[in-house]
Amino acid sequence: MLEAGLYNISGEKVGIEKLPPHLFGEEVNHELLAQYVYVYQFNQREFHANTKVRGDVRGGGKKPWAQKHTGRARQGSSRSPQWKGGAIVFGPRAVERMPKKLTKKMRQAAMVSALSFRAGKTEIFVLDNCEMPKPSTKQVVAALDQFVKLSSLFIISHDGGNFVKSVRNVSGWEVKPVSAFSVFEVLKHDGLLLTKQALDQLVAMYPAPKKARSSQQTEATEAVVENADITVDEAIVKPKTRRRISSAAATQA
Repeated sequence: MLEAGLYNISGEKVGIEKLPPHLFGEEVNHELLAQYVYVYQFNQREFHANTKVRGDVRGGGKKPWAQKHTGRARQGSSRSPQWKGGAIVFGPRAVERMPKKLTKKMRQAAMVSALSFRAGKTEIFVLDNCEMPKPSTKQVVAALDQFVKLSSLFIISHDGGNFVKSVRNVSGWEVKPVSAFSVFEVLKHDGLLLTKQALDQLVAMYPAPKKARSSQQTEATEAVVENADITVDEAIVKPKTRRRISSAAATQA
């Protein structure tokens, strides 16, 4: 059973919180995580280098000289790439950079892999409540520094208020609402701390997958409906045997 320590805002351990296995107990897909990080970092980049192609360079509409009888190579525009002041061939084009994307299922699987990766290293903690009467960085650091790592991600269920004000200026600690954190942020930090309300919201956002019935069970149910003399145990057999049973039941009828 996957478990995480349950702490209060004073840093005292008050119990054990069970973690859902479909979020924190799955096999880690390292290749998918690497692909997610690449796509995330690519989309965060700002491309400023932008060269001009022939359509962007001003001028060059007049043919420099006649096509023939000049002894020189034929030219159609003074803005061709081989001319000084002309266009650039295969240069960087910031305006043509398209963001990379991952499918919805890939993003969900990457999130499960990241959470399972952190849970496998016992780097997840649960906070029962993050309400504070007034902001106090000294109080929060003294309470949470006992078990929270120097680089940790705090996931809360709402804006946080005084808790966010107390944590945001601590180097290495980052606070994110449960609806806005990413896989990259989970992997970037060494620890993960969730409030109990955020954990419930996370489970609601990523519900457990419904297990589909096996094909044998489906065929067995259909056989029982068609012929009430055959039980489910008799129907879950090899196809040839099932056909023989059906023929015998039809003969008796």
